[in-house]
Formats: sequence, structure tokens, C-alpha cells
Amino acid sequence: MKKFFAYCQYFAYITTGTVMICAVNFSLFNDGNIPRYALWQILCSSFLTTAATVFLFPRNTNKKNRIILGLLLHYCCLCMIMTGCGVWFGWIDFDVAGVITMMLSVAGVYVIAFFLTYTMDKKQTEELNQALHKRNAGKEGKRE
Repeated sequence: MKKFFAYCQYFAYITTGTVMICAVNFSLFNDGNIPRYALWQILCSSFLTTAATVFLFPRNTNKKNRIILGLLLHYCCLCMIMTGCGVWFGWIDFDVAGVITMMLSVAGVYVIAFFLTYTMDKKQTEELNQALHKRNAGKEGKRE
């Protein structure tokens, strides 16, 4: 059940980031309107990249080298998935410029998703710390 909730959380963050990057790309390189069919493509690509994130994102390690290697592996996997989706959906051409564009787009989504994850985790940590403070203050008051 924990993996399912993690999947839903990552899916929301990745989809948000993908929509934002698509909005920028469509504004810069097209007429600024995201076609309706692109929304289903965004959901499909978000589904695939979220699956990769749930299974490949480095967790539970204190070693800096493992974290960096894991992040690079994860990023490369996401770039391969999104390049495949980009070619299949007609977002990019399979050439150097298309692959570089997709790599930059994936990096943009990465930054957005990390920001959202950090913000939500920080908020949750603060709420948990406040609850613990209240609980501990209540216990100290009873002892006196």
C-alpha cells in the first residue's frame, strides 16, 4: 500500500512538471496551445516515468556516491523513456536536437518534481515536529 501512495504522489508531481514544461515548449515552439490529444500523451508518459521513479529512484542510502550514481541512472532512464514517448507522440524528431530538447525538458521536470517533493516533505516534517512538541509538552506537564 505504501508503494501505491508513493506512486500516486510521484505521479501528481511528475504530471504537474510535465504539464508545465509542455506549456513552455508549446509556447516557445508552437502557437501556445496544448492540443487535447497531448493531455492523454502527458498522462501516459507520466505513468511510465512514475513507474521508473518508484522502482529506480535511490532511497535508504547514506553513501554520496550511490546517491549520485542512482540519480544519474534514474535521469538517464527517464530520458530514454521520454525520448521514446516524444518520438512516438510526435513531440520531437529522433535527431540530436530532439534528444537534447527532451533531455532539457526531463531536467526541467526533475527540478519541478524535486521542488514539489521537498516542499511537501518539509511541510509534513514541520507538522510532525509540532505534534511531537505538543505531545512531549503534555507529558512534561503531567510529570510535574
